[in-house]
Amino acid sequence: MTDARAARPAHRSVVLVVDDEVDQRELLRTILERDGCRVLTAQGGADALALAQAATPELIFLDLLIPDIDGWKLSTMLGELHPNCPIVITSVLDPDRYPAAAAALPKPFNREQVRTILRDHLPRNEIG
Repeated sequence: MTDARAARPAHRSVVLVVDDEVDQRELLRTILERDGCRVLTAQGGADALALAQAATPELIFLDLLIPDIDGWKLSTMLGELHPNCPIVITSVLDPDRYPAAAAALPKPFNREQVRTILRDHLPRNEIG
């Protein structure tokens, strides 16, 4: 007889990454997937809104300098769509210019900084 808990897949937190730079999106995707997250990526505001409407992200990493909808406006729109979802601003801009958010991740960043954000904002996610 098998243990039902062992047969059930572990919870994988859904994280949305919004960045127009492929290398930045892929870096975050790699870090997040290694830490057990299911990652959705968007290069611009319209794509991000479509993904956020189709899925329920538990955490959002948002660059400010993106096409179609600027990051400041998109931050407000995503916050209205998912009011309980923490938004992490990741940008090369001075953090004093960031909109209000759950956390800031100025670029360049490293894996430990991302993992700290996961531990702080995804308590169900087991980060090693």
